[in-house]
Amino acid sequence: GFGMRNGQGRQLGPHPFSHRDGSQGIRLRQDAGEATLAVEGHQVSWALGGVLEGGGEPEDGEENLIAQRVRDLLNGAGVRGDVRGRSSFAYGIGEVFADQMRVSDIGMMAFAAGASAGSQFVAAGGIFSSGRPLILYPSGTQSRCARITIAWDASPASVRAIHGAMPLISKAELVTVVSITDDKDFRRGQSGAELAHLLARHGAKTEFRPLQRGGASVMGAVADFAQSARSDLLVMGAVRHSLVHKMMYGSATQDILDGGPSLPILTAA
Repeated sequence: GFGMRNGQGRQLGPHPFSHRDGSQGIRLRQDAGEATLAVEGHQVSWALGGVLEGGGEPEDGEENLIAQRVRDLLNGAGVRGDVRGRSSFAYGIGEVFADQMRVSDIGMMAFAAGASAGSQFVAAGGIFSSGRPLILYPSGTQSRCARITIAWDASPASVRAIHGAMPLISKAELVTVVSITDDKDFRRGQSGAELAHLLARHGAKTEFRPLQRGGASVMGAVADFAQSARSDLLVMGAVRHSLVHKMMYGSATQDILDGGPSLPILTAA
């Protein structure tokens, strides 16, 4: 999930690692840049996923090398943490990442367009099997989560994503709730305006914006708005659709896994 390279420039990270942190902010340094999750005033426990790009089993000693590299990063940042590799090859890496996320508050994973099948498998495991929110972020991202866009479709998945993001939402400078209004009808109790009122009661500075997708995909319309609003984070639910549904209507979740996020996305199923 996160990009680390050895002296030969090879991409490292074949196993998920779990971290326990009691600090008020998290900063992960990468060779290509930084990924920052600032959660002021909250105790945070998080899991970070990693994949060995190019496939294949890890070489002898490579897992220990990666684990030590992560420990060095944590120590250098003054962050307390545990580093855990896969203890048994009887379980897939996606399952192991989901296991660690279940005993964490949140998961984080660097994710890019053209991600390998292994990376997609880990991300899908974290999203659909953990019961916890997962942040997918472009490599090299640095964000304070000051401006947040929420994609609201009144689905149970979007509700879970929003409440998983509540520590970030309540501290953000601006939270914009958007709904695609030419895609589905919202009955009373489902409107984005009512969600904005709920978030305001949690201390968030909120606004509601209806969107029309026109000929664009749902993901495309929401991502375009988030970028134009200079959002640091997009919050949205993830739904696993049937193959027929994907062929006929598309899937915002699959768009993320296929194309990679253009900004950090916090999602939950």
